[in-house]
Amino acid sequence: MEAFGIQKTMRMGRRYSRFQWGKYEDHRRALVDHQFEALLAENDGSRSSLKMEDGYLLDTSMSLPFLNELLEEGEQIIAQRSGRNERDDRYRSFFRNIVPPDALDQYPSLLKFVTSSAVTEIVSNYLGMIPCLSTWIPEGVRFVESGIEFDAESHLPPRDSQLYHIDPYCSPMVYLLVLMQDTTVENGPFTWMGEAASEKVKKARGYWQKGHGYRLTDDDVYSTVGREPEMTLTYPAGTVLFIDTSRCLHFGSRNCVEPRYQLMYGLMSPCRNDFSDTERKKIHYNFPENMSGSELRKLILNKEYLSS
Repeated sequence: MEAFGIQKTMRMGRRYSRFQWGKYEDHRRALVDHQFEALLAENDGSRSSLKMEDGYLLDTSMSLPFLNELLEEGEQIIAQRSGRNERDDRYRSFFRNIVPPDALDQYPSLLKFVTSSAVTEIVSNYLGMIPCLSTWIPEGVRFVESGIEFDAESHLPPRDSQLYHIDPYCSPMVYLLVLMQDTTVENGPFTWMGEAASEKVKKARGYWQKGHGYRLTDDDVYSTVGREPEMTLTYPAGTVLFIDTSRCLHFGSRNCVEPRYQLMYGLMSPCRNDFSDTERKKIHYNFPENMSGSELRKLILNKEYLSS
């Protein structure tokens, strides 16, 4: 992608994906235009007037549906699954998903929350379509534990996702981040800039153009817009961030002196901007069917679902 240009590669991937999956995206757009109210009501009836602006929405209200249930179950997950990894030097060993896709049916609140009407309304209004959970990179649902105690290379400078970047998988897309425990600077918080500041950096640095890599150094970013636009997700448990990571610069998991526990959802169109669907049989997985009672849930949990 660096040799050819990330932007050009994304355009090619989008054309390819539209050829294969375009009818599913078109269907989801039509549902927002013509049947959205009925779908929200038939699901759980919760609603939200919150909107994403400048590429993100930070919600500290603790009012989203199923959030308390999610936090309670999250504490069980942390008690059962955290801190059991050996220190190693694997790729991104500082960042681990402790609830793999095949274990999601053990923790029903993880899908109840993301398929709620209120959450779906916020995301769908931003995307202009009913989204689906990603079935490849990034995984649609990740319960992430970050910590330097797992990373044999923690003495090295920031690397990989610890550096500023913008995601090329699908654009627009929404990452939904939920803090599962109180988070401070010692937890290596998720850090981001809004779309306007990110676009300034992107243009000034020739980011996504031929010959430019995926990661940016702090100097690359701060020399263009300074540090004023930078925001950190240092908030109490239950704080929720909706962010378009295909338009907003971001990084995370730097210097996690204390473990960070964060739930991450990848919500997007069935049509991606990469070629991951060329190996669909290898990478595609299904979300638990026992959570797919309503039409809205079926659409979110199954990218190939066509409602009646």
